[in-house]
Amino acid sequence: MSNLFSSSVSLSERPRLLANTFVDSVNEFNDLQELILRDNDLIEILSDMLCKLNGLIRLHLSGNKMKKFSVNWNCLQNLVVLDVSGNEFSTLSTHLWEVLPSLTTVDISSNPLYCDCDIIPAIKELSKSPTSSFNQGYAICVAPESRKGQNIFEISNSACKDSHRKLGGENEQIASSPQLL
Repeated sequence: MSNLFSSSVSLSERPRLLANTFVDSVNEFNDLQELILRDNDLIEILSDMLCKLNGLIRLHLSGNKMKKFSVNWNCLQNLVVLDVSGNEFSTLSTHLWEVLPSLTTVDISSNPLYCDCDIIPAIKELSKSPTSSFNQGYAICVAPESRKGQNIFEISNSACKDSHRKLGGENEQIASSPQLL
């Protein structure tokens, strides 16, 4: 379902319209294994929208305008592949793997990633196997300045002495918010 919405549908209205397709349905979507929602200019996915997709294994959300991804506990328990490439994510949290226990592969390439020390645990999770992350060569830091242009998989853990220190100095800090991605 690429380019699903007409240009007359506002960006803020799209998540609700999409959620209505699944949440209000009597169908349990047990046989739906892959959902492709590429290039729909989605700014978010409502956290309960995907709960009825019990059989979903692959979710493709690339090419949207999402800054975060959150899902209710006990939803998407069978999700193995999550593609959020080409969005507006600046960070990644290991909480993603806590909520999605079957998740083995994530594509976060082509996002404006802020590569401070807080992203190191997620990078370790993504580095567990060669298939843990697609398009690794395109997962590039945009900030802080000391990491700009660097591949996230080349960030050294030794630069982070403690979990609260930010790379690049105190003028390059951002606030982190509780979210999955």
